[in-house]
Amino acid sequence: SSRRSAEASLRVGLNKAAWRVDSVFRTCSVNFEQALYERMLEPDLDILDELVAAEIQSETAKHYEGPQADQKQLQLVETAGIPTGVAPDIHRQVELRKAKRCRAG
Repeated sequence: SSRRSAEASLRVGLNKAAWRVDSVFRTCSVNFEQALYERMLEPDLDILDELVAAEIQSETAKHYEGPQADQKQLQLVETAGIPTGVAPDIHRQVELRKAKRCRAG
C-alpha cells in the first residue's frame, strides 16, 4: 500500500516535471519564433521607412522649387490677409544664386 502511494506520488511528480519541461520548451520556442519573425520583418520595415522619407524629401524639394505649373499664386485677399510665399527680395536672391551655380557648374 505504501509502495503504491509512493509510485503514485512519483508518477504525479514526474507528470508535473514533464509538464513544466514541456511548458518551458514551448515558451522558449514561441520566443525564438517571435525573435526570428521580427528579424525577418525588420529589413522590410526599414525599406518602407526609407521610401516614406524619400517621398517626404522629394515633396519638400518640390515645395521649395517655387510655384508649380498647376499652382497659381494666391493674392493677399485670398489668404485672408495672411502673407504666404517668399518675399520678392528673397526670391531674387535665390534666383541669383541659382544663376551663379548654373554658370559655375
